[in-house]
Amino acid sequence: MGKFRATLFTQEDPGGGLRSFEEIEADVSAACTDQDVDALARLATELDAVGTPLADALASRSRGVADYLRSNNSSALEHSKRALELYDTLGDRTGMAHALNDLGVVYDITGRKSAALEYFDRALALFGEVGDRVGMASALVNIGILHSDLEEHAKALEQYRRSLAIYEELGNERRVAVVTGNMGIVYMSTGDYTTALDHFRRSMAIGEQLNDRIGVAFASGNIGLIHANLGEPDEALNQARRALALFEELEIQSGVAATQTNIGAILADKGQYDEALACFHRALDLREAFGDSDGVARTTGSVIGTYLLMGSNAEAEALLATLDQMAINDPEVRIVREHHRATLLQRAGDLEAAEAALQQALGEARQCGLRSKIAELHRALRELALKRNDLAGYVEHNNEYTRITEEIRGREVTQRMAMMAAERKMESELRERDKERALLYGALPEAVATRLLQGETVEDHYENAAVLFADIVGFTTHTSALHPSETIKVLEDLYKHFDALCAEHGVTKVKTIGDSYLCFAHEGNGESGMGNGAAERIAAVALAMQNADFYWPTAPANSNSEQLTASANSNSEQLTANSNSNGNGNRIKLRIGIHSGPVSAGVIGTERLQYDIWGDTVNVASRMESTGEPGRIQVSSAFAEQLRLLLAVAEKEGTANSNSQQQQKLTERGEVSVKGKGTMTTYWLEGTT
Repeated sequence: MGKFRATLFTQEDPGGGLRSFEEIEADVSAACTDQDVDALARLATELDAVGTPLADALASRSRGVADYLRSNNSSALEHSKRALELYDTLGDRTGMAHALNDLGVVYDITGRKSAALEYFDRALALFGEVGDRVGMASALVNIGILHSDLEEHAKALEQYRRSLAIYEELGNERRVAVVTGNMGIVYMSTGDYTTALDHFRRSMAIGEQLNDRIGVAFASGNIGLIHANLGEPDEALNQARRALALFEELEIQSGVAATQTNIGAILADKGQYDEALACFHRALDLREAFGDSDGVARTTGSVIGTYLLMGSNAEAEALLATLDQMAINDPEVRIVREHHRATLLQRAGDLEAAEAALQQALGEARQCGLRSKIAELHRALRELALKRNDLAGYVEHNNEYTRITEEIRGREVTQRMAMMAAERKMESELRERDKERALLYGALPEAVATRLLQGETVEDHYENAAVLFADIVGFTTHTSALHPSETIKVLEDLYKHFDALCAEHGVTKVKTIGDSYLCFAHEGNGESGMGNGAAERIAAVALAMQNADFYWPTAPANSNSEQLTASANSNSEQLTANSNSNGNGNRIKLRIGIHSGPVSAGVIGTERLQYDIWGDTVNVASRMESTGEPGRIQVSSAFAEQLRLLLAVAEKEGTANSNSQQQQKLTERGEVSVKGKGTMTTYWLEGTT
């Protein structure tokens, strides 16, 4: 079927309604994903009406993609260059990266590989600068396609694997399927049909799971090509016809035309020439209808080849004259055309002209670096030299054919070894990456770790946050008689319980410092039924911490049956313990302090990453804890005011504490001297069931 390019736009969910720029942009993305040329043209016109510079740039990009899909490459080049200029003027580096990627695609399909690679590399660098990982993956896919076309299979796989790692990390299963299919094409090109088939089937399985019928259609078509290469035309036809049915159902005319062409080629190999010609002509009609000039030329070449197999020289010659009138951008189509011309000239007895045609094709193949084509043309020239009694020519072309064929075979062996080495390296890197991911998720809040893995820099500021410090009362006294392993067990069980409380109420744990625990909540980060009020959520956590019954152990550390006992008046997962009789009656008490205000947050460190918060709000929360009393929760007046407002709103709406087991109550403590702040009025936070 061919490779799926990772063109151009990164969003994949279509917008709807009338009609912001962002909604149109999302629809353009969907049209690119679905290769819907008509929709792209329509959306470009809609963007014209918007009239902003950004809309003009996107309209140019949309027209460039539509023209590329139609194989109107000169027009695609013009529109993509204009888009690049517009984005450059706007200073939109992300837009520039996409436009560079577009230009690379057009240069690649027109055989200008060096220019294409330059544009892809520039796009990749820009995507990296702006932190657009989806864009990076897109550029890597296109670089992989370029190397695949040049038969540089190990390099192609390397790029595909890099892009695959990004898509897997981002959870973009649809693109995982695309890249997996492209990797299958590389393996098929090297004759490793077993591995290729495995990749195509994996791609198809993901497509079926996602109900991505386009992906399933491409996978079916490629599986058909595997069976054709294995000399199993019947199964090849079954798979190709499945792909055809899907493309027809989805009304993707480019897919229908490509599949009809593939079916025609399989039928021609079987000697079913009339059926093959019927398929080719259906493909031609479709390609002409949606303006795919390169596709028309390519399919016309297939029809000529079929006429030659049939011995219908007059029909082939007439069609070749038609092909000569076409502007052909694809160098491979030009090579095929000259090879067909040479065949007709040989049959007409004009051997010198046939040689000239083959030499022209050979020059084109050399220019594009198509070594398989070069070998094929040397073989044809060798056979022609034999007919001309040109011994020197025969020896020359035979030597070149033999040398290149052996190089290709040796290169395939070398590349397979390189591919195996690359696979081992990638597997090792993936294992290391999994370890790094596990460490990150273990050391940082999940949302923060995910952002880091996606390439973000975590530097946050929250204007309204509630910060909690909790400290274990008498920790040094109680632990002085304990074995270190028992102390660790106390902290482990206690903090595990606190972590569960934070997760339940949508509060972010920051860190533990010895016997102190720090967490905070900010507006909008609530995940539980406590609502989005940071003060209400942190209050729920504080009360649950105070009400959890944990006792100091008294038995020796080597007694496995004597564990820290815990019970909690909370909806969160509770710790298991043998019974309260294992405690010595000394309940673990906490001193908790809370304050509200602005905080900054981010990841600090390089070797050992740590998520932390800082600012005056954090300092005051610490003072609320240190000036509090054992077994009590001291809060600032700022926090108390916020909590009162939230509780009043909840009571008015009839939702007060609907998901907690106890009411939240504030009692004024009075004035307290706070270091660095002077005298502050504080409150006790209490709970009533």
